[in-house]
Amino acid sequence: VGRVFYFDQFSDGCHPFSDIILDSEGDPDNEFTPIVLVGRGNCSFVRKSKNVQEIGGALALVANIYDEDPERVILGDDGTGLSIVIPTVLISKEDGERIKKAVKETEANNKDPTKKKEYVVLLISFDMENPDDRVEYDIWYTSGDRKALNFVSAFHSYHAKLDTYVLMTPHMIVQTCPWCSSLEIEQNCLVADETAYCAPPSDSVLLQGKDILRQGLQDLCVYDAYKNSSSAEDRDKWWNYMDNVNSCIGARYSSECARSAMHKAGIDEYKVQSCLRNEARILSSEHLLMQISGIIYSPAIVINRRVYRGSLDPENVFRSICAGFNVTPSVCYSEQAQTRRGVSYGTVVWILALIVLLSAVALCCYRRYEKRELREEMKLQISSVMTQYFALNDNKSRSETS
Repeated sequence: VGRVFYFDQFSDGCHPFSDIILDSEGDPDNEFTPIVLVGRGNCSFVRKSKNVQEIGGALALVANIYDEDPERVILGDDGTGLSIVIPTVLISKEDGERIKKAVKETEANNKDPTKKKEYVVLLISFDMENPDDRVEYDIWYTSGDRKALNFVSAFHSYHAKLDTYVLMTPHMIVQTCPWCSSLEIEQNCLVADETAYCAPPSDSVLLQGKDILRQGLQDLCVYDAYKNSSSAEDRDKWWNYMDNVNSCIGARYSSECARSAMHKAGIDEYKVQSCLRNEARILSSEHLLMQISGIIYSPAIVINRRVYRGSLDPENVFRSICAGFNVTPSVCYSEQAQTRRGVSYGTVVWILALIVLLSAVALCCYRRYEKRELREEMKLQISSVMTQYFALNDNKSRSETS
């Protein structure tokens, strides 16, 4: 909940809001959360968000300038958004005009000292569907995407905490290419039921689309073999397999390495091979489900049928999954409390021990340096005294001689 600010001179939010101070007057609650309205266009969403954040804005509200559904627009990161900590919301052109008009009307009203001051206030909630006590989430990825595979490996430990509370389903991103040439289809696609199913471009130019699709099919069949198991150890086999298979996606795909990854994770290869006989059905259903879910990039996370739009950080995804529960399990609170605490007690002890050790080493070195300096100074003083002594003795001898 916050008061809405709009500035004509910074209407698109593409330049720093110089000499602008957001005051707390008119904020409806005790928490100062100013909302800054800017227009879409002329620069990236990241730059708009950064400029709003730098003047103390709690949320960047971007009004569309096109007559289109904001739900179908992805607020993409241009690669410089790591420092953004405030949310950014895209609203329709119509809603943007209504809010802008209301802000200007209240500003005109507040210039009249005889009238009671008025402000535009918005309540914005970020809701997650939570129909029951189990959260269902999907991981959409392509086996040729190193970023996606790294995320799966990093998220393994987070999923283990939620295992009995969630249902995770992996999916492969599959594209069709009716305009591709015969050579392109031969290299990058698998043909099933007269349809060419192709893989998105890979991080490696040496990794062919066919290899990516075959690896993706194997990944799904490994999951399918153990998805209904009541054993936590069996359900964890897909994650262990993915940890192993991550190392196989290198400069050139190796089916031997992928098979070895199954053996290391204790996967029953016969079950996987039986599943792979349904290649055409899997490709068709994955492509159809991808279109229904609105997946257009890899990797993507869908939580309770909603596409996750935040940063693909394991901790952030974990928190979003926890927000999807009707009754939040205790593991969510304990994990978040641990995150808020920061470093653990053991880490603090090790840091203090290291500081003490370094201090002791520094003190020892200083004492050795001090002793060496003292010895050098004593040598100089003794040398000076001896020089004076010999000079006096020499003068005495000359006097006796004369």
